Parts: sequence; structure tokens; C-alpha cells
Amino acid sequence: MAQMQEIKKTEENKKAKTAYTADETKILLDLWGEAQITHGTQFAELRDSVVNSIALKLGKSTRSIIAKLGREGKYTAKEYVTKTGEKPVKKGTLADAIGQIVGATSSDIDSLEKANKNVLSLILKKFLDIDKKMQELQE
Repeated sequence: MAQMQEIKKTEENKKAKTAYTADETKILLDLWGEAQITHGTQFAELRDSVVNSIALKLGKSTRSIIAKLGREGKYTAKEYVTKTGEKPVKKGTLADAIGQIVGATSSDIDSLEKANKNVLSLILKKFLDIDKKMQELQE
């Protein structure tokens, strides 16, 4: 019984902590905008520390701050990049591109997707290099 009451209190506290008043929302947006202006081009690198400082000032969790900024259209998730700093490409996309170049059927392309991603990437790169050289020779 006591454990059930404890759970209810915890749930009530979570609800109370995450609700934003109009004033809190205004403060949040003002602090976020200020930080963007102050840090300029370095803002993306300092974004996490800005979220942490706002969370401390408002007494909210960082996840709550990020969620609220997202709902307000001010926060977008970081774009995922690979270890080499490139945008990730799916194996299916590589297989489709290779399939188009060689005129493969959809079942052939399906089996291509089972190959190693690095190999598919190398094959596509070689095909594109050959295509580029061919175009240069024709000019």
C-alpha cells in the first residue's frame, strides 16, 4: 500500500515538473535565442551545455528542455554522420544504384543488398569513376 502511494507521488511529481507555464516557456525561448546570438557559429558545438544551463535555471531535466524546444520548433536533433563525417547511405540505396547501372532486375538487386556495405560502396564508386572517365574521353 505504501509502495503504491509512493509510485503515485512520483508520477505526480513528474507531471508537475514537466509542465511549463507561459512564463517558463517565454524564459526558455529567450534563453535559447540569447545563447544562439551570443555563441553564433559555435552554438552547435555548445548546444548541450546550453541545454544543461537552461535546465538548471528552470529546475527541469535536460530531456524536458529538449522536448519543449522541439515542440516549439526551436530544437532539431543532430544529424547523424558516419565516423568519416559523411551522411550514412543504406545498403539498399547502394544496391539500387548499382542495379540501375548494370540493368539488373529487382530480384538481382535484392541479392545485391545481401553483400557487404563496404564492397557495395567500392563497386559503386568504381562504376562512377569509370563513367566519369568515359565522359571525359568523349569530350
